[in-house]
Amino acid sequence: MPPFDNNWTDPERDLFMERVTITASEHTTLGISCSVVCDEFENAFPSDIHQGWKDPRYFALFGMLGLLWEFMEKKNTRLSLPRPLHFMIERQKKFVGNAIELFYAYKNKLDLDHKFADMAHGSSDDYPPLQAADLLAYEATRKLVEEEHDPTAGLRKPFLNLARKGNLVIMPLRERLLEKYVELLREESAGPQPQD
Repeated sequence: MPPFDNNWTDPERDLFMERVTITASEHTTLGISCSVVCDEFENAFPSDIHQGWKDPRYFALFGMLGLLWEFMEKKNTRLSLPRPLHFMIERQKKFVGNAIELFYAYKNKLDLDHKFADMAHGSSDDYPPLQAADLLAYEATRKLVEEEHDPTAGLRKPFLNLARKGNLVIMPLRERLLEKYVELLREESAGPQPQD
């Protein structure tokens, strides 16, 4: 299946990944990857919350918003982010509408000093930053899975390239943050329900 269906040799593929990951790292202000342990999340997700919110991508979005907000709250940080911060997410079926709803619920409840602006969506074919985000998500997920199976596993070169400027944050989303996510969902439960 394109673009992965090709006749590249392993050295050609490695060279391409080297160039892509170096380029992505060169043009990234801050990379954040949120990882969710799905079994843990599903077991802890309360039954009284609409099951449409059980998609771990919404929990990851919530975690990422919280981390970005904290970065922007700190006065003495080497990572300077624009204010207000604009967001773009990849257009995906049965995701975008609820993601935008969650963004504005977060913004209205927790972003009282307007660090965040708006959220838009687009195709990764049209927006290279979304392609870079996909690459980071892949490498960070692979890192997590490899560490789960072998804690002594070394880091892959593509991951090291992405992290070479020290502006990459890998954030595991655990139970404490899930409690905050559920609290926001409960407060918003009187509003529209997620689309199925």
